[in-house]
Amino acid sequence: LWMRWSGDINPVDSLEFVNAVDESDLTVKVSTTEPRLISSGEKVQDLKFQGRFYEPFNMTHYPLDSQRLNIVVESDRYPISKLVFVPDATGSGLDAQFAVPGWNVSNRITTKALVHTFGTEFGYPADSGVDSYSAALFAVSMDRSHSQMIWKILLPLFLVLVTAWLALLVNPAYPEIRMAMPATALLTAVFLQEVAKLPWTSTPVTLDRIYVVAFASIVVTLALVIWDVQEVRRSSGSEAAILRVQKRDIYGFVVTVIVSLGLISLLIYSALSSSLLS
Repeated sequence: LWMRWSGDINPVDSLEFVNAVDESDLTVKVSTTEPRLISSGEKVQDLKFQGRFYEPFNMTHYPLDSQRLNIVVESDRYPISKLVFVPDATGSGLDAQFAVPGWNVSNRITTKALVHTFGTEFGYPADSGVDSYSAALFAVSMDRSHSQMIWKILLPLFLVLVTAWLALLVNPAYPEIRMAMPATALLTAVFLQEVAKLPWTSTPVTLDRIYVVAFASIVVTLALVIWDVQEVRRSSGSEAAILRVQKRDIYGFVVTVIVSLGLISLLIYSALSSSLLS
């Protein structure tokens, strides 16, 4: 991080990293004891810092979410009337080797000037007024890799759904097999959700909505199979009843597959669109 300024106030002396997790873990090294004077008459000083920073992530679209890693700096001493941070958008960059496993990282840094008003006079007389402080934000945007969604979530779930749907194509003369397939698929889907889901979140995420569609699809399939079993039993397994059930199950199979895949595709498209807009 480097700073260039004019005037008697050295912004490095009052620099605060607003979203640092723990200041005791924050390491800041100034390259030179005194700032350098350049030809324009301005002063320049650079520093290196290392630490842990926090940012509340919006997980609504997980696992198709986009996030930003933010670092916010601010003066803890001088109000905006005396010191203003102006980020250098063109001069800010990211190391070409920077990478986060499982994420696609943007190759540029986003900067923004901020104004922080605390809404208090900090115990000074009322006629002093409420001061605002200048701050600067530096952000790196990144998107979660879609391969994780495909290989770790969608593929296993798709196989479970296919297992449930195929029960509708099994001969109604084998009711035990037909009922076991969607029942087992339902238990497997519950297990998969427990493995793939995030720790507790206040609102449902895209992954939760996808699994709700999957659960509903499996339950509908199981209900159709139970209906078929009852009808075949009432007709004492007559050939006419079996043919009637098979025709209905083919229709049910097509409708269930189309509706389920359509809803899941719609959820994925909505999450991707919202992540791109954010």
